[in-house]
Amino acid sequence: MARKKMKLAYITDDKARKISYNKRKKNIIKKVSELTTLYGIEACAIISSPFDSKPEIWPDVEGAKKVVERYQNTPVKKQNMTLNQESFMTQTTSKAQDKLSKARRQIQEKELTMSVFNCMKDGALPAGLTMTDINDISMHIDKMMKEVNDEITQRN
Repeated sequence: MARKKMKLAYITDDKARKISYNKRKKNIIKKVSELTTLYGIEACAIISSPFDSKPEIWPDVEGAKKVVERYQNTPVKKQNMTLNQESFMTQTTSKAQDKLSKARRQIQEKELTMSVFNCMKDGALPAGLTMTDINDISMHIDKMMKEVNDEITQRN
């Protein structure tokens, strides 16, 4: 017979909460014990609760200390794989800045293309252009001409 899905919520009744806590604590300790037996690994469980003044420690205090010390002394092999909040935010910010600069380049290229088409339509350069703007338009025209020539040679 299948168990019904349990609703995860705070248990308001103190007695029921303590009974449920004790059952789950036993199950967690049993699972940790099974993991260590089945896979030959070192593990410990430290369970602190509002019902007991001392935390429940499995297998014992010395065994837990050995596991924790071993964990703290292991060198991190893949430092770049572990992220803290600061490195995650730095990475996210850098990706967003790259995306922004790519979008700015695309917008600038579209504006240059529009300027070229307006020059062709009007037959003259717009007023108020600086030398840099004129050089950018000239380079863009050269790039467009190269693309057209490449397309022509591919079709022939």
